[in-house]
Amino acid sequence: MNSTTNAFDNGQNGNAFAVKHENDGFDANRGYGAPPAPSAFRSSYRTEQERLLRRKLLGRMFVLLGVWTAAFCLFAFAFNAIMVPRIADEVVTRFAPIQYVDAENAGTADWSAFQLAAQATRKDTIVGYVTDLYGSSDGEGSPRENASKEALAIADKVRESHPVNNGSEIRTPSDDTLYVFYDVSDEAHRAIEDAVGFLMQSDSAAFDRLCNEALAYYGMTESTTPIDGFGGYYDTYYLDGHYEYRDMSVYDLVKSFKIPLAVGAFLVGVVIIMWALLRRSLDAFDTLFGAMEGVLLKRDTRPDLPRELEPTSRALEAIARENESNELAARAAEQRKNELVAYLAHDIRTPLTSVVGYLTMLQESPDMPIEQRARYAGIALDRAQRLEDMLEEFFEITRYNLQSIPIERERFDVGMLCRQVTDEFFPIAESRGISIEVDAATPLAAFADPGKVSRVLNNLLKNAVSYADEGSTVQVRARIDDGARSGAGSLHLGMPGQESPTNATAQGAPAGAAFAEPFCAATTSARWLTIDVVNQGREISPAHLQSIFEKFYREDTSRSTQAGGAGLGLAIAREIARAHGGDLSASSESGVTTFTLRIPA
Repeated sequence: MNSTTNAFDNGQNGNAFAVKHENDGFDANRGYGAPPAPSAFRSSYRTEQERLLRRKLLGRMFVLLGVWTAAFCLFAFAFNAIMVPRIADEVVTRFAPIQYVDAENAGTADWSAFQLAAQATRKDTIVGYVTDLYGSSDGEGSPRENASKEALAIADKVRESHPVNNGSEIRTPSDDTLYVFYDVSDEAHRAIEDAVGFLMQSDSAAFDRLCNEALAYYGMTESTTPIDGFGGYYDTYYLDGHYEYRDMSVYDLVKSFKIPLAVGAFLVGVVIIMWALLRRSLDAFDTLFGAMEGVLLKRDTRPDLPRELEPTSRALEAIARENESNELAARAAEQRKNELVAYLAHDIRTPLTSVVGYLTMLQESPDMPIEQRARYAGIALDRAQRLEDMLEEFFEITRYNLQSIPIERERFDVGMLCRQVTDEFFPIAESRGISIEVDAATPLAAFADPGKVSRVLNNLLKNAVSYADEGSTVQVRARIDDGARSGAGSLHLGMPGQESPTNATAQGAPAGAAFAEPFCAATTSARWLTIDVVNQGREISPAHLQSIFEKFYREDTSRSTQAGGAGLGLAIAREIARAHGGDLSASSESGVTTFTLRIPA
C-alpha cells in the first residue's frame, strides 16, 4: 500500500506548485496564455454599447432639436408679423379706451413747441387748400367756386408766375365736363408754400380766416384736426388745445409676456422631444428585458432588439450559446459521472470478487494441497495488487483534475531514463516473446521533470506491451529536436481532432493543460524532447483513436480485467505532457501504433 500512501502525500503537497506561481502571472483557473477573462469582454462590450447608444441618442436629440428650433422660429416670426398686431389692437380696444382731456385741463410741458406744431399744421392745411385752387379750373363743382378772394388771390398769383401744365378733366357720372384739374409742379408747390408762409408772418388774422376756410373745405374743425409731429403714439393733441390718450398699462403688461411665452412654448417643445427620446429608450430597454427573460428561460428565440442595441443583442446571443454549451457540458458531466460510478463499481468489484473468492476457498479448504494453496494465494495477491494500482490511478487523476501537478524540472539523461523504465517490463515482455528496443543517444540531456516523464513512459510501455503481438518488437525512440528547424512555432500537437495545448487551455481543456509554465509555451521553446513508443499489434480504429486519451476510456467496452486498467493511464500521461507545455499524440496504421510524447527540453 506504499504507492497509495505516496499518492495521498503527493496530493497533499501538490499545492506548493500553485503557491510557487502565485505572483508570476499564473491563473490557477485559466493557466498561462489563456485568452482575456470574461470581464475584459464585458468591458469591451460596455464601451461599444455605450458609444453606440450615446451616438444614437445625441444624434436623434440634435436632429429633433434642430428641426423644432427651425420650425418654432418660422412660426414665431409669422405669428409676430400676422397675429400679434391683431391681438395688440384687440387688447388696446378692450382694455385701453380713448381718454378725452379738454383744452383747459390739457396743458403741455412745452407750450412754445405746441404753438409751433399747431402753426405748422395750419400752414400745411392752407397749402393743401390753395394747391387745389391753383390746379382747378373754373366750373360747376370746382373748389374755386366757393373760395374766398384771399385764397383765390394767392392761387392766381402763383399761377401767373408758374403757369399750369396739362390737366385732367373731372367728369360727372353723366360724362358732363364740369372742370379741369391741372398738374401742380414742384416749383408751383414751393411758391404756394412761400406765399402762405409770408401771409402767416404778415397778417395773422387773414391767416386764421384762411385756415378756417381750408378746414371747412376739408370738412374738418380745429377740434378734429390733430397736430402733426407733437405728442406720442397713444396721445394726440388737436388744434383747439385738447388732447386724447390711451392708458397703455394693461397693454404693456400683456406685451411683457410675449418673450416669456415664446420661451416657455419653445421649452415645452424641448421637453416633449426629451420625453419622446426617453420613451423610445425605455421601450428599447423593455424589449431588452424581454430578450433577457427569453435567454434566462432558455426560449429558442433570437433576441429582437433595436439597431442601437446590436452589441447587447450579440452579447445575449453569446450568453445563450454559452448557456446551451454549459447545459450540454452539464449533461455530459452528469453522464460521465454516471459512467464513472458504473466503471468504478465494475473495475473495483471484479478484482475484489476474485480476492474474496480465492480467500474463501482457502478458508473453507484447510486440507488443500500446499501447491494449490500457494497458487490461490498468488492469484488473490495479484488481484489485490491490481486493485491497488487501480485505486492509485483514481487518486492520481483526481489530484490532476484538482490542478495540483507539481512540475520540478532538472537536467537528466533521457537515454538512461528510457532504459531504466524498459527494464521493468522485460519480465512481462519475455513471457510473451516480446523484445523491447531502446534507440536513444547517450548522453541525451533534457530539462524536465524526470519522475513525470518516467510515469508517462511507464504508461505508454504498459499499453504497448499489453497490446503487442506475441513475438513482436516494441521500440522506444528518444531524440532532441530543434524547435526552429521543426517548425514548432506552428506545430499542432496531439492526435487528429484534438486541440493544441494552447487552444486546449483557452477552450476549457483538462486541468493539467493550464499548468504550462511561461518559458515552456509550446510556440516559444527552441528545443523539444520527443519520445516515440511503437508496437506491432491490432490496429486502433480512427473512432477509438479520437477518444483514446479520455478518462476511463477503454477500447475493450466489456472492461475485461485481462488487459488494461481503469482507462486512466493515457489520460494521466497526457495531463503530465500538457503540464510540461507539450502534448501526447497517437497514430495507428497497418497494425503499427505509435505514441509520441513531445515536451519542451
